[in-house]
Amino acid sequence: MSGPASVPLTVAATYVDGPWAKAGLIALAFFCAWYAAYRVWAAERERVIEAENALGKSKDKQELLLILNEIFNNSKELCERPLDAKDSLSRWRKDIESLFKYTIEILQSKLSNAELNVLINGPMGERYVFHNRSSGEQQDLQHVIYFFHERIVDLIKKNS
Repeated sequence: MSGPASVPLTVAATYVDGPWAKAGLIALAFFCAWYAAYRVWAAERERVIEAENALGKSKDKQELLLILNEIFNNSKELCERPLDAKDSLSRWRKDIESLFKYTIEILQSKLSNAELNVLINGPMGERYVFHNRSSGEQQDLQHVIYFFHERIVDLIKKNS
C-alpha cells in the first residue's frame, strides 16, 4: 500500500488529528486490498478463459477428425466396391451422391464454404470426372470417389 495516494494520506493521518485523515487511510487500505485481490483474480480468470478456449478448440478438432474418419471409411468402402452389372453401377452412383449429401450436411457447420466446396467438388470447383479419357462410366465414378477420398485424407492431415 505505497504509492502516490497512500504516502500523503499516511503522513496526514500521522500528523493531523481528526477523523477524516484516518478514515481516508482506512478507505485507501481497503481499496488497495480489494484491488490487489481483483488483479490476482483477473489474471487467473484470463488464464482460465484461454485454457477453456484451447480445450474447446481441441474438442471441436477431435469431433471433426472423428467425422472425417467416418467419411473417409465410407469413401474407402465405395472405392473398393467391385461392380459388374449396370444395375449396381447406378446404385453405386446413388451411393456416391448420398455420401456427398451426407458430407455436406454433417460438415456444413464445421468447415468454411470454401473448404466444403473443395472437398465435394475439387480444387477447381468441379468434380473430377474424366470423360473421353476412360473406358466408361464406372471408371469415371472411380475417379470421382478416389479424388474425394484423397481430399478427405488432406483434411484429416490438416486438422491433425
